Amino acid sequence: MTTSPALRAATASIETRYSWAVATAAFATLSFSFGGLWVAAVGLKLIAADAGGQRSVPALASALAWLGSGLGGIGMGQLAHR
Repeated sequence: MTTSPALRAATASIETRYSWAVATAAFATLSFSFGGLWVAAVGLKLIAADAGGQRSVPALASALAWLGSGLGGIGMGQLAHR
């Protein structure tokens, strides 16, 4: 039994080896970019000890990183919308 080209086109999957490679690369990139924001939260005591015992210094750095990520996300969303 042979299938028509229209039927084969209708049942073709978008899940190719290339699409999985792109999805894996995107996941890895997001893991590193968002994981970097949590470094200051996880190591706050150790970073504060190196900065002279004040927790406000690494907390400010973490807050600025989150703020920059949020503002950068808005800007990148507008850029991607074009």
